Amino acid sequence: MQAKERRSPNVTQTTLLRPPEESERVLQALVQMATRIGKPFSEQRMQQFHDDLISYPVQAIEYFCDCWGRSAKVLPALSDALALVQTWYADHSEPTNCDCSHLHGRGYGTNDLMWLMNQRGKSAESFSISQWEELMARLDAKREGGAPNWRTTPEGQMFLRGEVRQ
Repeated sequence: MQAKERRSPNVTQTTLLRPPEESERVLQALVQMATRIGKPFSEQRMQQFHDDLISYPVQAIEYFCDCWGRSAKVLPALSDALALVQTWYADHSEPTNCDCSHLHGRGYGTNDLMWLMNQRGKSAESFSISQWEELMARLDAKREGGAPNWRTTPEGQMFLRGEVRQ
């Protein structure tokens, strides 16, 4: 690293701060979680959680505290908190930086894919294209509203075979 690339010791790194009302909500959620579990949370540990989760929305932290408080017997580690916060965040954030945003919500969802893989997992044998097509047809039949629009096109019906008409 060259001298001109080094950080100046006179420059302080900025810290993201929450508004006081949001901080109060976070701390209240942490207290409620600890009360449900029946384990005391030290003020220092609560402050550390607050600081570690500063970049996440308050609703995500409240979700984590509610879930953990209802289902756990011990206080969480930071990794537990991050897993639940990121789960909430993934479910409640809009997709960004993708070329297919016009398709979001118009195709197969997580539950559809889980069903599909569960059905596929019942057989130890390799699936042929026709078996996959049959499984996809069963999935389309069970979905509310039927198959996604793209699957009703000739190209969508042939997508497992890799045959695309031009």
